[in-house]
Formats: sequence, structure tokens, C-alpha cells
Amino acid sequence: MKIIRHVLLLIRLKNQVDYSLFNYTQSGGVVIGEERCLFLKSYINNYCGIEFQGVRRIDFEVKRLALVGQELKKKNVDLVLILAPGKATLNQELIPSRYHKLN
Repeated sequence: MKIIRHVLLLIRLKNQVDYSLFNYTQSGGVVIGEERCLFLKSYINNYCGIEFQGVRRIDFEVKRLALVGQELKKKNVDLVLILAPGKATLNQELIPSRYHKLN
């Protein structure tokens, strides 16, 4: 177990050196944006609409949530749904310019 912790520490250290000194990230799912802001590529794809599931899927999920809300209401429990914006939505100006062409 101790060896695993040391290996993980070395991996984190290497990743930090890559990012801090060379502005590079090993992870294929991470994008370095403006001002060295890190984004998960999936957040950018969601913001650009690349991973849009379609209106049918959204309608299906909303109806499912409504049913859950109705069942909870019978037990005197209110369902409150809060949708938090993704990092790419809140920091659009920090997304690399190559992704703005997709939007």
C-alpha cells in the first residue's frame, strides 16, 4: 500500500511539472484554456452543443423527474431540481479559440 502511495505521488508530481513548466497536460480529457484555466473536454463539448442528446431525450428525463416529484409529493416531500452551469458556460472567454469555431 505504501508503494502505491509513492507511485501516485510521483505521478502527480510529474503531471504538475508538465503543467507548470511546459504548459502541457498528459490527460486527453483535459484542455488548457486561456489564462491556463483547465477544462474537461466534455464541458467544452456540452457548451458547444456537440454532446446534445436531443429534445426527445430531454422530454423523457423531465417526465421521469415529474413522476418522481409526484411520488415524493404523496409522502409530503418536495423535489427541488437545481441545474448548475458547467465551468465552460461560466468561463466562456477562457475556452481556447479553436473550440469557438464549433459553437
